[in-house]
Amino acid sequence: MQSGNITDYIKVKKIREGVDAINTLPTIPVTLEKIFSILEDENKSARDLENIIKYDQSLSAKIISVSNSAFYGLRMQITTISRAVVAIGFTEVKNLAISVALMNFFKTKAKFPGFSVDKFWLHSIGVGIVSRMIARISANIDAESLFTCGIVHDIGRVALCAYFPEEFKAILDIKNQENCSMLEAEERYGLKHTLVGRWLAEKWQFPEAFVQTISCHHHPYEQKTFLTAAGIVQLADILVHRTGVGEEPDDSLTWSVSSLKDLELTEDYVSGVEEGLYSLKDVIKETWGSLISV
Repeated sequence: MQSGNITDYIKVKKIREGVDAINTLPTIPVTLEKIFSILEDENKSARDLENIIKYDQSLSAKIISVSNSAFYGLRMQITTISRAVVAIGFTEVKNLAISVALMNFFKTKAKFPGFSVDKFWLHSIGVGIVSRMIARISANIDAESLFTCGIVHDIGRVALCAYFPEEFKAILDIKNQENCSMLEAEERYGLKHTLVGRWLAEKWQFPEAFVQTISCHHHPYEQKTFLTAAGIVQLADILVHRTGVGEEPDDSLTWSVSSLKDLELTEDYVSGVEEGLYSLKDVIKETWGSLISV
């Protein structure tokens, strides 16, 4: 084995051991596990979800705040989780609970020039919203689950930021020194966020669709098989990057013709989603921005 390969092996092994230790940290993964258990049990109800959320005051307050935002445009004032379930629906409250719980868990005081955790989450929320929009049109797939797939697609990157600051700084240094993308910097360093994200998702027993999306959203073709959820999130990720939700716009990114064909989408439809996202991004920032930074 060459010395470079040995170094990469040791580096990845160290991260893997760190990921395995994350379950000794705060209890937000337990909350997520309870929420996922509701999704997998047909006998569970909105009341069960409410009972999980209401004992976490921070989680409850943020869900109620988002429910009252302009994003949903409700005329009634939401003051409890049970009213939120009635007003915006069980699935939407579940999606918000997963999103906010993840944001709370990955809070970090570490500061890295060139990377903002707040902007990271705004981008992830944008990807969740656009993934759901696309799924409702393009595929025979649960559109609501695509919202969560979008939220968690880059979870490996924020895990690196929060729990592996030395390695994350090294990746950012490569990005800045070589003027390349974060993904390219991860590849040159020898540790991709998709790999760390997959480890974490498997450890936390995320649904398989989430694991696949986290692992494959940059390459939705696996052994010539097109992974629909990963393909949808890949397209949503490109559109959110292009329109600059949570970051500076980057219109150099483009979607592949083969992915559009497999998703049964037209160029006109995708261009329309992109145009609509330009007007929606301020609403996304206004709705979630203050919650993320708290």
